[in-house]
Amino acid sequence: MIPVNILTTSLVLFASIQHALFCILETCMWRGAARGVFGTKKKDLNATSGLAANQGVYNLFLAMGATLSLYLNNLEGIIMFTTAMFLAACFGCTSVSMSIIIVQGIPSFAATMLAIEDGQRNDWRIYIILLGFLMIVWGYFWKKFDVAAKKKLKSEQE
Repeated sequence: MIPVNILTTSLVLFASIQHALFCILETCMWRGAARGVFGTKKKDLNATSGLAANQGVYNLFLAMGATLSLYLNNLEGIIMFTTAMFLAACFGCTSVSMSIIIVQGIPSFAATMLAIEDGQRNDWRIYIILLGFLMIVWGYFWKKFDVAAKKKLKSEQE
């Protein structure tokens, strides 16, 4: 096994801690502090709390997987979990908020690229970048379709 360097380890831990904190916000603090972080309207809290908790658990699984992969010195696991974090941020930056790519996407992307370097799997870089681009496109079109569906639903209710 190839040892993971300190910078890779630090970025993976940083991204994992972020995801664990988002889990806490989305599962335990949805009606409190998370309102300010995510800008959720008070009237939407009850309708969205289950969705937020579910997403929070997924964030925790990503954090746990990346951290466990670090502990096991499993580069493929590190690459897989940090790539999943990055791809989720790519989708989220177009479907929810551009800040997601900065807050979550950049650290996880950097961790992925460093882990690829550590594992000498440089040919993987282009595939991960292409997948990120596809997730951005998917998020963009999902948002367009979602806005259209909301308008249609609203007009049907009137």
